[in-house]
Amino acid sequence: MTAGGQWQQINVRFKPFKNRRLLGLLASQVVVFWLDLQLPPAISLLAYYWVPVVLSVLFATPIQVLLLAGVALSFTIAVGLYWGDLFSAGYLVRMIGGAVIAAIAVYLAVQRQRETEARFQLEERYRLLAENASDVVLFAQSDHRIHWASPSLPLVLGWNPEDWIGTRLSVFIHRQDAPALEALYAQLADLANRVSRHEKNLRLRHHDGDYRWFAIRITAVYDTTGRLSGYVKGLRDIQDQVRSQQALAAERAQLRATLDSLIDPHVLLTAIREEQGNIIDFRYIDANPAACLYNRTSRDKLIGKTLLQILPAHQASGLLDQYIQAMTRPEPLILNDYAYSHDIYLEERRFDIRAVRIDESLSYTWRDVTDRYQAAQQLAEAKERYQQLAQRWEFAMDFGDLAIYESDYRTQKVFYSPGILKQLGYQPGDWSESLNEWLQRLHPEDRIWIEQDLQSARADRNQSIYTIEYRIQHRDGSYRWIIDRGKVLAYDDENRPLRSIGTHIDITESKQAEEALSRANQKMRMASLAAGIGFWELDWVTEHCSWDAQMWKLYGLEPGALEEIYPSWWQFVYPDDRDQMQQLMAGIQAQTTTNFFEHDFRIIRANDQQVRHIYSSIYVTRDPQDQVLRLSGVNLDITNQKRAEQELTQQAQTDELTGLFNRRAAIAKIQSLCELDRRHGEANAVLFCDLDHFKNINDYYGHAAGDAVLKVTAERIQSAIRSNDFAARIGGDELLVVLRGVQSLENAVAIAEKLRHLVAEPVPTDAGLVDLTLTIGVTLIQSEETIDTLIARADTAMYQGKQAGRDRVISFTCPLNTPDH
Repeated sequence: MTAGGQWQQINVRFKPFKNRRLLGLLASQVVVFWLDLQLPPAISLLAYYWVPVVLSVLFATPIQVLLLAGVALSFTIAVGLYWGDLFSAGYLVRMIGGAVIAAIAVYLAVQRQRETEARFQLEERYRLLAENASDVVLFAQSDHRIHWASPSLPLVLGWNPEDWIGTRLSVFIHRQDAPALEALYAQLADLANRVSRHEKNLRLRHHDGDYRWFAIRITAVYDTTGRLSGYVKGLRDIQDQVRSQQALAAERAQLRATLDSLIDPHVLLTAIREEQGNIIDFRYIDANPAACLYNRTSRDKLIGKTLLQILPAHQASGLLDQYIQAMTRPEPLILNDYAYSHDIYLEERRFDIRAVRIDESLSYTWRDVTDRYQAAQQLAEAKERYQQLAQRWEFAMDFGDLAIYESDYRTQKVFYSPGILKQLGYQPGDWSESLNEWLQRLHPEDRIWIEQDLQSARADRNQSIYTIEYRIQHRDGSYRWIIDRGKVLAYDDENRPLRSIGTHIDITESKQAEEALSRANQKMRMASLAAGIGFWELDWVTEHCSWDAQMWKLYGLEPGALEEIYPSWWQFVYPDDRDQMQQLMAGIQAQTTTNFFEHDFRIIRANDQQVRHIYSSIYVTRDPQDQVLRLSGVNLDITNQKRAEQELTQQAQTDELTGLFNRRAAIAKIQSLCELDRRHGEANAVLFCDLDHFKNINDYYGHAAGDAVLKVTAERIQSAIRSNDFAARIGGDELLVVLRGVQSLENAVAIAEKLRHLVAEPVPTDAGLVDLTLTIGVTLIQSEETIDTLIARADTAMYQGKQAGRDRVISFTCPLNTPDH
């Protein structure tokens, strides 16, 4: 409908006789007027003339309302004249009241007409916009039934507006999008959270049956009372936009899949700038799995962190500055074999790095090429070694230090380098190229088997490399030992060698040295048999061990009794010495400053289970990298020597009469005990014991009885103390007892009392029973004191006991003052 048509509709409203509702009201006024004339004067219908006027306000124009008011006023005057009450006061008041009603009705009609005209004009403008817009606009009722569709509907969706009028939008929605549309309607119906406009992207069915994506905007329309009167629905075709988004999403997914499948790590960093705009760091915004794996973290933990938080060494290494410079130039950053002390791997590694700026981000990938770099370094070193070897080879060829030959078995000729002539003292021209001449110069004892061995070795394709030793005649008539190493280069169809190449090395001197060494070894074996020395050798890598005959004898075994000597040898080592031997073996491998080791250990000899003391001397052979290759050594049984040493030691430390420690040994043990006490805080006590009236015993019973008393006293004390305690005789009748790990001084005194009572038993001697008492001074070992101070304190306590009457125990605490009884 055009704007002109809308105004024509409005103008029709001003024609009174074309409005049925208006005619109805006029007819009602005529009926009321006729009834008023028929009824008696007492019954007045004057008020009912104005009811149609009031009702007309709801739909009539101001002119129509005025027309009805004029009719009502005319009928009022006519009835007043008919009944003669026109000029009465009451009748005039009624007329005036009607006139007021008419005025109010006309005023209300004018206001309603203005609102209607404004609404029609607004609707017309909206229609004009809808009709001329590329989007589809729908007017729907409150139940969502469409009652108007814009003319763009056929252009956009191929449907005629008549196809949609009276239907709902849900009819044309894709079934998968129907829940979303219902949710949109639910949002519109939510009065508690009223929002006039809502939007969703949904698919609508085109007239050709396909579905297209549309942005659907629905606006609720409310009347002046706030009630819902309908909806305006806008449909915008976003098919191309959605396809672009889907294509972009697919492209991003493809890019993500590509990045995730890359073996090389890849991250996306965004620049962090300070207030002045300078870049100070980068933040991780994306990373592929390879990057997370290399950085030993998960993607969730990596994203959002800054570069310097994860890899702070970027700043000190200058790599951060490289990235910042890459953000200022269009060309990518390319670094190859870049050395970086890695924060995570804690070592210097080499990297190929590529980085390029993307807006405010930096796309950054790297590859750990440490292995490649090291391989390149090794290749360069190998190349250098090869060049050096080539130079040495050239030097050897020029100066004859290395002899090379090449044999052609088809022509029976041999090419010799100058080195062979030099080795054997010949001049050029003295030796022909005939293979037979070489055979003739071999030692007669070697000629037959050499020819057979060479033919056999050269005929075996699986062993085309051969090594033989033989003697060949020198120009002066002597014979030189040669080691011949060669390789067959070609075979014919019948598996016969065609050509070979090899080297000659003069080993005469080494052969002579081997013979001399063999003779020396024979002499050494004879000497070792005489001295009882066993020789052994151990291959450190394979653990293969060999023993000579004397070694088997030392261990009480028949030669060959053990299949694997070294693993089985451990069972003969004395259990208490196995840790020591394991430490020795570990020290041999770790200690590279010496190759000679000596040690003593014990074994359990197999044939009689005796414990034997063994002296072992070991020499270590190492490779150029100081790795152990071989151990060589000797074993010697030193059991008798050890026993003699122990007897001498015991004699030097023991009192001859009592068997207790002597004074020197006691002082040494107390000294070590003092040091141990200071380190570990243990409480240790010293008991200074003196036999009461011992001089009288000697004088009365004789010195033999006195010696017997000393022996019995020592035995009784030794039997009463613990294994970690000890007793000593430090004078004629003076004994010293040391108690380790006592709880207190009182505990030491209690033990001393037991000893006193034990010793007090009469001692049987050849001279009769001897009564005996003991006076004991007790004190605790104190830190930071000398042995002399300690013994002096215990001795003082003992003498105080003597002065108090003997046969008692006296204790002293520090400082030395009053004795404790």
